[in-house]
Amino acid sequence: MKKVRFKLALIGLFILTQMMMAKETIAIINFDVIGSHYKESQYISMVTSEIRKLDTMDVIDKYSVAELVETNVEPGKKCFGVRCISELGKSLEVSYALTGSAELTGEKLSIHLRLINPTTQKVVESDYSEYLYEEEYIWKFMEMSVKSLFNKKVRMDDLV
Repeated sequence: MKKVRFKLALIGLFILTQMMMAKETIAIINFDVIGSHYKESQYISMVTSEIRKLDTMDVIDKYSVAELVETNVEPGKKCFGVRCISELGKSLEVSYALTGSAELTGEKLSIHLRLINPTTQKVVESDYSEYLYEEEYIWKFMEMSVKSLFNKKVRMDDLV
C-alpha cells in the first residue's frame, strides 16, 4: 500500500511540475506598417521568429490569428487599440497579445512594440526604438526591438 501511495505521489508531483513549467502563450495581432517596403505579414513573421528564439513563450500560429482577425474585425477597419487587441487575445485564450508598428520616415525606422494582457486590458510592456534605416539590417532591428521588449541583453556579437 505504501508503494502505491508513493507512486501516486510521484505521478502527482510530475503532473504538477509539468503544469508549472507550461509556457505562457502570446499572439502577434496586427502590425501597422507606414512607408516601409515590407508588408505587415513580413513584420509579423520577424516578430514571431524572434520571440520563438527567446524560448520563453509559445507563439500562436499566425494563420489562426489571421482567421480570427478576419472574422471579428470589419473589413476596412483596423484593430490596434488596447480594447480591440484584448478582445482578440481573449478569443485566442492567450496570456499576452502583441501589436506593433514600423514607420519609415526618410532614413529613420521607428519600431514600436506593445505587449498587452488581454485579461486586464493593460499594456504591460512597451518598447519604442529608432534605427538609421539600412534595408539589409531590418531583421537585426526587429531582433533588437523584441529583445528590448522582453528585457533581454543584446550581445555585441548579435550586431554583426
